[in-house]
Amino acid sequence: MSTLNANAGTTSKWACAKYVRLALEGGGMNTNGRPNSACDYGPFLISKGFNVVNTDNYKSGDIAVFDAFKNPTFNY
Repeated sequence: MSTLNANAGTTSKWACAKYVRLALEGGGMNTNGRPNSACDYGPFLISKGFNVVNTDNYKSGDIAVFDAFKNPTFNY
């Protein structure tokens, strides 16, 4: 949690995968073989022993994996 809190901002930094990786590594996890996009972390996390949880019962430190979307304010 300290890594998450240290990297938290008031707005998105548009670097989700980076901050998920830093938080996992901050907790001692080896992230070799991780995906490049945060939206692809689901199968990777499950392969590392994570479990799917009920979305009504999120707790501090849980990781939510969302489908990718484009930021309408950026030009791609």
